[in-house]
Amino acid sequence: MREIEGFEINLAPIILILVLLIAGVGIGYAVLQFVYRITSTGTVQTIGVQIKDDNGNPVTAIDWGTLTPGSTKDFHVFAINNGTVPITLTLTTENWNPTNAQNYITLTWDYLGGTINPGASLPIILTLTVNADISGISSFSFDIIIQAQEV
Repeated sequence: MREIEGFEINLAPIILILVLLIAGVGIGYAVLQFVYRITSTGTVQTIGVQIKDDNGNPVTAIDWGTLTPGSTKDFHVFAINNGTVPITLTLTTENWNPTNAQNYITLTWDYLGGTINPGASLPIILTLTVNADISGISSFSFDIIIQAQEV
């Protein structure tokens, strides 16, 4: 109990009323609440390419075997667009060992830059050529980089 200038006020009922009012507002809010759910779907554009051999196996390494000066050797692959957008491809090489092997050995392909649509595959022939003037190189290695770009 509290006294204000001659009046005695019992705070307990006022606090109880306030608590009930606040609880009532919370209950009223919960009763008035409604949830509206919207499902959504979509696709994310992706660029991808996979290189497979004639048997459908992913190509992760190529053993060119034994080559002679002036020779060429072909390796057949399929470039598969496993992305969701049309692509074109580029071919580069790197990490030559020994580094001067790239002066005598070249890698080319018969891909002419055409578009490969999603899910489609394109046969490609990789051709390794050894210059007739090669000398001092008995073995070599390098990485083949095939990069896909969105059309």
